[in-house]
Amino acid sequence: MVRLASIEFTKLKNVRDGTRLTFPEAGAVLLGKNGTGKTTLLQYIVALCTANPSAFISDEPFDVSATFSFAAGARTRLRLQGEPTSVAAMPIKDSPQVARYLSPSESIKLEYYIILSSQQENYRIAVSDNRAELYRNDQSLCTPFPIDLSQSQLASCVWRLANLVDQPEMHSLVSELADLGDMLCRYDDGLDYFHILTDEHSSYVSFDIIVSDESSETPSKADDRRFVQRIPAGLATALMRGPNVNLETEYLFAKYSHVEFLNTFVELSNFSGATIVIPIDARRATDYGILYKFRTLKFSFELGSERISHTKLSFGQKRLLSYLYYLECNTEIGVADELVNGMHHEWIEHCLVTACENRQMFYTSQNPLLLDFLEFESEPEISERFVTCKWNDQDGFVWENLDPRIGQEFYRLYKAGLQHVSDILRTKGWW
Repeated sequence: MVRLASIEFTKLKNVRDGTRLTFPEAGAVLLGKNGTGKTTLLQYIVALCTANPSAFISDEPFDVSATFSFAAGARTRLRLQGEPTSVAAMPIKDSPQVARYLSPSESIKLEYYIILSSQQENYRIAVSDNRAELYRNDQSLCTPFPIDLSQSQLASCVWRLANLVDQPEMHSLVSELADLGDMLCRYDDGLDYFHILTDEHSSYVSFDIIVSDESSETPSKADDRRFVQRIPAGLATALMRGPNVNLETEYLFAKYSHVEFLNTFVELSNFSGATIVIPIDARRATDYGILYKFRTLKFSFELGSERISHTKLSFGQKRLLSYLYYLECNTEIGVADELVNGMHHEWIEHCLVTACENRQMFYTSQNPLLLDFLEFESEPEISERFVTCKWNDQDGFVWENLDPRIGQEFYRLYKAGLQHVSDILRTKGWW
């Protein structure tokens, strides 16, 4: 289990210098008016969880960091820094008075600190100019080697470090990092995620599967790391067990009863059945079986004697289906923007309680329904669970955990049970 414990913006354009936010295991809800940076903050959370500096690049230096906790008791701290490199202006042809400014290139540095539960030694991964170096107690352990900045590459560095120092606890940390994955994204407030899953020309879910033929003694397996990040494990297993797979097969399919998220959607939407069909984009024989390439998902639903394509679903149904899929792909941390848009209250309750169990969730919502389904376990949790978002001309975005004194008063009113969560926040002027 990996959890985001805190983030800090030491320096970042349009964000108040020194902003630091802490989060409980359950996650947080961002509160604020339109234009106060709630969606921006969600995108920064995703970028830090996936070790992706691109979200922070601007024409000014940046210095941001995040602290994570792990089930085995280990802690890590990720720090991303960037310095813009000025680029000379280029005049537009035939317009010498008008200059076209190129986007600045960046000199990016990454530092990843690892503190194991024993706390006897410190470990560090340092990346600059797309080259990584590994340290134990500030002593270099290897010559620099090439790396791309991503969560999966970071996990690979931790794996290499674990082998160099022969540290079993670090191998456990690698497994948890892999579960977080580098494909975490913000679940949007509309149908963008639904479309990248289902549109014919989308390549978001591009992945490979090897299905063993009858003569092969090697079990079916995934041939690409994206398999576990963009395709739920249960769905992949169901696809590989499909009947009559051969070089003439045009698609693989799976019934809803073999795929958890689809089975849940059928129950919540009162369909009588469903099938997921994945058209094969390319195929070739290998020593282990047949390798299939896919890049889009198709759904078909049964309602009595009728069969309905996913294109005919309502706005709310499309959001529910894609969100259940999203949760299946993100088993540790989830990030959802205006989740309740278009959803029935029964679906909202399922998404906020049952579906996201054992995950750390980050939400924004202008709809009180989301707030009213939240549950709170203790008074200290309140201050970290709510993040207030504001804007002023001097500091830019001002993001803060709820004042502990307000958290104390909120919890007293919440436990009294006389008002909904949204009513407490609104009548007290805290939302």
